[in-house]
Amino acid sequence: AFLLCRFSGVFIETAWDSICGSVVAVLGLVFLNYLMPGGAHNYPQDKAWWPGGYSEPAAWVYSALFVFLVLAADWSNCAKQYTLGVFSSFIVSFVRPSADDGTWKAVLVDYQWHINWTGPILSSCYVVWIAIPLAAMSLPGFAFPCIRPWRQFF
Repeated sequence: AFLLCRFSGVFIETAWDSICGSVVAVLGLVFLNYLMPGGAHNYPQDKAWWPGGYSEPAAWVYSALFVFLVLAADWSNCAKQYTLGVFSSFIVSFVRPSADDGTWKAVLVDYQWHINWTGPILSSCYVVWIAIPLAAMSLPGFAFPCIRPWRQFF
Protein backbone atom coordinates (compact mmCIF):
# COMPACT_ATOMS: atom_id res chain seq x y z
CA ALA A 1 0.00 0.00 0.00
CA PHE A 2 2.86 2.37 0.71
CA LEU A 3 4.10 1.92 -2.87
CA LEU A 4 1.07 3.59 -4.44
CA CYS A 5 1.90 7.06 -3.22
CA ARG A 6 3.22 8.78 -0.14
CA PHE A 7 -0.32 9.46 1.11
CA SER A 8 -1.48 5.84 1.24
CA GLY A 9 0.10 5.08 4.64
CA VAL A 10 -1.63 8.04 6.24
CA PHE A 11 -4.85 7.08 4.51
CA ILE A 12 -4.74 3.52 5.84
CA GLU A 13 -4.00 4.74 9.36
CA THR A 14 -6.87 7.26 9.24
CA ALA A 15 -9.26 4.67 7.82
CA TRP A 16 -8.37 2.21 10.57
CA ASP A 17 -8.78 4.89 13.25
CA SER A 18 -12.19 5.91 11.93
CA ILE A 19 -13.44 2.32 11.89
CA CYS A 20 -12.14 1.61 15.39
CA GLY A 21 -13.47 4.89 16.75
CA SER A 22 -16.97 4.39 15.42
CA VAL A 23 -17.09 0.79 16.67
CA VAL A 24 -15.95 1.78 20.18
CA ALA A 25 -18.61 4.50 20.32
CA VAL A 26 -21.32 2.08 19.21
CA LEU A 27 -20.27 -0.46 21.83
CA GLY A 28 -20.30 2.25 24.51
CA LEU A 29 -23.81 3.29 23.50
CA VAL A 30 -25.06 -0.29 23.40
CA PHE A 31 -23.68 -0.93 26.89
CA LEU A 32 -25.35 2.28 28.11
CA ASN A 33 -28.64 1.13 26.61
CA TYR A 34 -28.39 -2.19 28.46
CA LEU A 35 -27.66 -0.35 31.71
CA MET A 36 -30.65 1.98 31.32
CA PRO A 37 -32.90 0.89 28.41
CA GLY A 38 -34.15 3.79 26.34
CA GLY A 39 -32.64 6.45 28.54
CA ALA A 40 -35.01 9.18 29.66
CA HIS A 41 -37.72 7.82 27.36
CA ASN A 42 -40.55 5.82 28.81
CA TYR A 43 -39.15 2.38 28.08
CA PRO A 44 -39.81 -0.61 30.36
CA GLN A 45 -37.02 -0.77 32.93
CA ASP A 46 -37.56 -4.37 34.02
CA LYS A 47 -34.51 -5.60 32.05
CA ALA A 48 -32.22 -2.76 33.05
CA TRP A 49 -28.80 -3.71 34.35
CA TRP A 50 -28.66 -0.52 36.44
CA PRO A 51 -30.78 -0.88 39.61
CA GLY A 52 -33.99 1.06 39.12
CA GLY A 53 -33.43 1.74 35.44
CA TYR A 54 -32.75 5.22 34.11
CA SER A 55 -31.11 7.78 36.33
CA GLU A 56 -30.03 11.11 34.84
CA PRO A 57 -27.06 11.58 37.22
CA ALA A 58 -25.89 8.04 36.44
CA ALA A 59 -26.18 8.73 32.69
CA TRP A 60 -24.09 11.90 33.08
CA VAL A 61 -21.48 10.06 35.15
CA TYR A 62 -21.33 7.28 32.53
CA SER A 63 -20.91 9.88 29.77
CA ALA A 64 -18.19 11.74 31.65
CA LEU A 65 -16.40 8.48 32.42
CA PHE A 66 -16.64 7.36 28.80
CA VAL A 67 -15.25 10.67 27.55
CA PHE A 68 -12.46 10.61 30.13
CA LEU A 69 -11.46 7.05 29.23
CA VAL A 70 -11.44 7.87 25.53
CA LEU A 71 -9.30 10.98 26.06
CA ALA A 72 -6.95 9.12 28.43
CA ALA A 73 -6.55 6.20 26.02
CA ASP A 74 -3.32 5.83 24.10
CA TRP A 75 -5.07 6.25 20.75
CA SER A 76 -4.48 8.62 17.90
CA ASN A 77 -6.37 11.90 17.85
CA CYS A 78 -8.33 10.67 14.82
CA ALA A 79 -9.67 7.62 16.67
CA LYS A 80 -10.61 9.79 19.64
CA GLN A 81 -12.42 12.28 17.39
CA TYR A 82 -14.46 9.59 15.67
CA THR A 83 -15.32 7.92 18.98
CA LEU A 84 -16.45 11.12 20.63
CA GLY A 85 -18.22 12.34 17.49
CA VAL A 86 -20.40 9.25 17.16
CA PHE A 87 -20.98 9.03 20.91
CA SER A 88 -21.97 12.68 21.28
CA SER A 89 -24.41 12.52 18.39
CA PHE A 90 -26.55 10.00 20.30
CA ILE A 91 -26.05 10.81 23.96
CA VAL A 92 -28.08 14.04 23.80
CA SER A 93 -31.27 12.23 22.84
CA PHE A 94 -30.56 9.59 25.49
CA VAL A 95 -30.50 12.14 28.32
CA ARG A 96 -32.91 14.72 26.88
CA PRO A 97 -35.77 13.12 24.95
CA SER A 98 -37.28 16.54 24.20
CA ALA A 99 -34.42 17.00 21.73
CA ASP A 100 -35.99 14.53 19.28
CA ASP A 101 -39.25 12.74 18.52
CA GLY A 102 -39.35 10.82 21.81
CA THR A 103 -37.69 7.53 20.91
CA TRP A 104 -34.08 6.71 21.51
CA LYS A 105 -32.62 5.45 18.28
CA ALA A 106 -29.30 4.01 19.38
CA VAL A 107 -30.52 0.47 19.83
CA LEU A 108 -28.17 -1.93 18.08
CA VAL A 109 -29.41 -5.26 19.46
CA ASP A 110 -32.76 -5.77 21.17
CA TYR A 111 -33.46 -8.26 23.95
CA GLN A 112 -34.37 -10.98 21.45
CA TRP A 113 -30.92 -10.52 19.89
CA HIS A 114 -32.27 -9.03 16.66
CA ILE A 115 -29.83 -6.59 15.10
CA ASN A 116 -31.27 -3.24 14.10
CA TRP A 117 -29.53 -3.09 10.69
CA THR A 118 -31.38 0.01 9.53
CA GLY A 119 -31.25 1.99 12.76
CA PRO A 120 -29.46 5.31 13.05
CA ILE A 121 -26.64 3.93 15.18
CA LEU A 122 -25.47 1.54 12.47
CA SER A 123 -26.27 4.11 9.80
CA SER A 124 -23.73 6.46 11.34
CA CYS A 125 -21.17 3.66 11.08
CA TYR A 126 -22.21 2.93 7.49
CA VAL A 127 -21.44 6.53 6.58
CA VAL A 128 -17.93 6.17 7.99
CA TRP A 129 -17.38 2.77 6.37
CA ILE A 130 -18.66 3.86 2.96
CA ALA A 131 -16.59 7.04 3.04
CA ILE A 132 -13.36 5.05 3.34
CA PRO A 133 -13.39 3.36 -0.10
CA LEU A 134 -14.68 6.57 -1.66
CA ALA A 135 -11.79 8.47 -0.11
CA ALA A 136 -9.40 5.78 -1.39
CA MET A 137 -10.44 6.66 -4.91
CA SER A 138 -9.10 10.15 -4.35
CA LEU A 139 -5.56 8.88 -3.77
CA PRO A 140 -3.35 9.80 -6.74
CA GLY A 141 -1.92 6.28 -7.01
CA PHE A 142 -5.41 4.80 -7.16
CA ALA A 143 -6.56 6.90 -10.08
CA PHE A 144 -3.30 6.97 -12.04
CA PRO A 145 -1.13 4.02 -10.96
CA CYS A 146 0.66 3.56 -14.28
CA ILE A 147 1.28 7.11 -15.38
CA ARG A 148 4.85 7.74 -14.29
CA PRO A 149 4.99 11.49 -15.05
CA TRP A 150 1.87 12.07 -12.97
CA ARG A 151 3.23 10.08 -10.02
CA GLN A 152 6.33 12.26 -9.71
CA PHE A 153 4.17 14.98 -8.17
CA PHE A 154 2.93 12.73 -5.37
